[in-house]
Amino acid sequence: MKILVSIISCAVYRSRLRSCLDTWGKNIDDLIIFSGESGEENKPDDGGVCKIIKASNSDNYNSNVAKIMFALKHLQTNEGVYDWYFFLDDDSYLNYKNLVLELKGHSPEDCFIMGRELNEERKTWKQEPELRYCSGGAGIVMNRLTLEKLKFPDDPSANGMHFGDVAVGRVARDNEVTIKHNDLFHSNNPTSLGADNDTIRKQITYHKLQSPESMNELHNIIIQE
Repeated sequence: MKILVSIISCAVYRSRLRSCLDTWGKNIDDLIIFSGESGEENKPDDGGVCKIIKASNSDNYNSNVAKIMFALKHLQTNEGVYDWYFFLDDDSYLNYKNLVLELKGHSPEDCFIMGRELNEERKTWKQEPELRYCSGGAGIVMNRLTLEKLKFPDDPSANGMHFGDVAVGRVARDNEVTIKHNDLFHSNNPTSLGADNDTIRKQITYHKLQSPESMNELHNIIIQE
């Protein structure tokens, strides 16, 4: 099983990106970064470098839509062919081992985007209450078949909408791609959720880990299993 992990980031949050690469990302070979600038970022312990691909001329929070749309289009024809494509933010934690185990139970021949679905109970996008989409911070995953199926609108932001996960939900809807909810993806951090260590180790992602200390603390819990 080949999985490509993509981090959506920006230059001003380079310390968050560094925390990802120093913890959960350091042993993932197939990992790239989409940001507002191009370049490279070194992994620790001579673990190689991660390519940074310029995905937007803007590099602030409002560039999220442009970056995730660019990333999806780019990966349709670049960076090689993978079975699965995973996307998350630079303040998110990915338990890669648990992701692999989970994906073994899903068919690479079915068209779907999986993550933590945001619906009426989970703070849906109020302007489109019927739209089904997954939290970008909790991470989303799709197979190659799904990625190749996607076609993109000329204006994915729809005149000022700045949320990348909503834009992905619109693309999924317009291309008749199923949204799958998965409780192992989380749009908040373990402290806010009141999760104990045993529970933490069973999950795939957590979000809103905006300091090196919080990322390192979570990483230490997970590697102690």
